[in-house]
Amino acid sequence: MNERPEEILRRYWGFDSFRPPQREIIDDVLAGRDVLAVLPTGFGKSLTYQVAGLVMGKPVIVVSPLVALMEDQTAALRRKGIDATALSGRLTRAALIRRLNNIRLGKYRFIFVSPERLQNPLVRDHMRTWDPGLITVDEAHCVSEWGHDFRPEYLRVRELREVFPRIPFLALTATAPLRTREDIIRQLDLRDPAIYVTSFYRPNIRYAVRETHDQYGRIADLLRDGKPAIVYVNTRKHSVMLARHLRDVGIKAEAFHGGLEAEEKKDLLRRWMQNQTPVMVATSAFGMGIDKADVARVIHADIPWTLEQYVQETGRAGRNGEPAEAVLLITPQSKERFLTQLEWQLPSFEFVRDLMRRLYSSHYIAEGEGADIRVDFDMAEWAESQGLPLYKTATALALLEKHGLILLDRPDAGTVEIQITASPAAVREYTDTFRQSRPAARVLESLVRTFPGIFDYPVKTRIAELAHKWEMPSARIRTLLRQLHASGWIDFKERAGGQLLVFLQNRQDSYLHMLRPAIEHYLKNRRQKAMDMLAYAANRDQCRVGMMKAYFGEEEHFACGRCDVCAPVSDSPLHGPEALLEYVRRRQPVSYAELERLTTDRRRLDEWIRLLVERGMLATDARRRLIIPSPGGDSGE
Repeated sequence: MNERPEEILRRYWGFDSFRPPQREIIDDVLAGRDVLAVLPTGFGKSLTYQVAGLVMGKPVIVVSPLVALMEDQTAALRRKGIDATALSGRLTRAALIRRLNNIRLGKYRFIFVSPERLQNPLVRDHMRTWDPGLITVDEAHCVSEWGHDFRPEYLRVRELREVFPRIPFLALTATAPLRTREDIIRQLDLRDPAIYVTSFYRPNIRYAVRETHDQYGRIADLLRDGKPAIVYVNTRKHSVMLARHLRDVGIKAEAFHGGLEAEEKKDLLRRWMQNQTPVMVATSAFGMGIDKADVARVIHADIPWTLEQYVQETGRAGRNGEPAEAVLLITPQSKERFLTQLEWQLPSFEFVRDLMRRLYSSHYIAEGEGADIRVDFDMAEWAESQGLPLYKTATALALLEKHGLILLDRPDAGTVEIQITASPAAVREYTDTFRQSRPAARVLESLVRTFPGIFDYPVKTRIAELAHKWEMPSARIRTLLRQLHASGWIDFKERAGGQLLVFLQNRQDSYLHMLRPAIEHYLKNRRQKAMDMLAYAANRDQCRVGMMKAYFGEEEHFACGRCDVCAPVSDSPLHGPEALLEYVRRRQPVSYAELERLTTDRRRLDEWIRLLVERGMLATDARRRLIIPSPGGDSGE
């Protein structure tokens, strides 16, 4: 350890000093101590393990939940001249072996790996040769059943403790109430960890909940200034519908959700980061690793499922320190829709038990059998065949995986199998004749050059690998391969990203009943988190910041003075009867819907209108629009 952390910070990042408690976290891990750090979105969590790793001079293993996040972090480090690699599911076997060999030779300072990749036999065989100085678990709330984004595969991360018993762990997350923090410590087997909890609150963000009867019109009004924004929704369908509406009314917006191809997501993110498309309408799939400083507004068109999710997503606003706002829009139907969707997601214990029995029966597994049986599994297709609701099925499968009955391997979409079925002579004649005029011929020729044995046996590869090698868009390659298949030149099979279902135990129907208390406990927790979020949306009396601080166990509670409860109409041009009268005077006739979109408090608006009408200062025309009556004239009614 020749350089001080400040010297490394200055050389690679250009900063002169750390934010508290970044330096304290670095000191603790350098001293060999486990650390749990809860640092808000945009607070520089990654800087802690990156600086510490460079001071140590040993590799850092970073367990990260998203492929895109790993690749972004890897690319950012490489741009600084720091060797890093990501062991993602997008790698071919050959590429994975090359990277593992390079790790063994000490080439990389940072090794990003998903929790699923940790279970890969090749990775596990090489792991003991890595000699890391630090193990970082990013988005550590995923390991906790109390966390808002629990993932069963994260439970296997603690096995790294067995492989590297003397190496310090650094667990990082943006939000974690006390129970979640306690569960992270237990699940990761952290030993006497130093715990750092920094408030999520940033004074430049103004929180507001606004009631509206015209949700889409209100969103459009909020976005007309053209500033960068994110609009969060709960479903893929809603993201597409809302983005289309915004485009129809002249606002540049795109939909982002988990069903998009990796290349599409990357292109959407690039356009948004460069402000070519200032507004992203997204599900929660758009979030982790997003580093855009000038987001002026985060709008929630649907009520989020938990306060943890809400705080993480709103924390993406105003990271440049400029004034920003976080707006939750609710309609008279919001609560009912929220509760209905919650019921879609949360099964009963009886549903979980019945689903497990159906899994056994549909795969012909008898009592006392089943351990290590592996089958291809398409969750949506299987749920439909069983007449089961998809969202409840997904939750039930996650619970069964959490409790060790099954394992769902989730290979990434994009794996393909290709074999040239035509003769070498026919291929040569075709490519010689048409390589200049037909892109499909050039792709066929590239296949021959890339895979020498492709005439004799099927080769497995990934579309993304071919796109990199041939410098072509993935979508274009897929289209041309399908053309070659349809024309009889190749046999082309795609894996659509389905799952592999592994039964981990022999069937024992009575065993699941033993798990009933734990399963019901988890479901009760999920429901309570949703109810806490609903209470936040319904709150009209308590400072929103103070309410969230109490939820996250922060001792310091105070009235922020800026939220819609503390300052109900401070952001509206309609901040009183006189202002309302002046607004109508300048813009008459004015519809009620237009006024309603401009206020955070519809009840006060109704009171002001009633008062002004009673005093004869406002009237309505024949279309029920508000106008200033002419002296002694007719209101138009």
